[in-house]
Amino acid sequence: MPLTLVEFYDLLLRHDWTYQYSDDHRHYTKGERERRQIQFVMDQNEEYTPVFRDLYNRYREWVNDPQGDVTKPERPE
Repeated sequence: MPLTLVEFYDLLLRHDWTYQYSDDHRHYTKGERERRQIQFVMDQNEEYTPVFRDLYNRYREWVNDPQGDVTKPERPE
């Protein structure tokens, strides 16, 4: 059963966006598993893929904003 947009947001919230920089292989493996799950969810929600992908892109932009001037996407209701 596909995740709702709210559940997907929570998945993005819990994801370790810096896992690839970890020296601990366990953290890297967990982060890679989370990344694959996020991609799987986007692929499984074909009808709503643009909405899920848009949320993912906005969240990723906020996480990777070096100046801190990008607003965190709000949790969908």
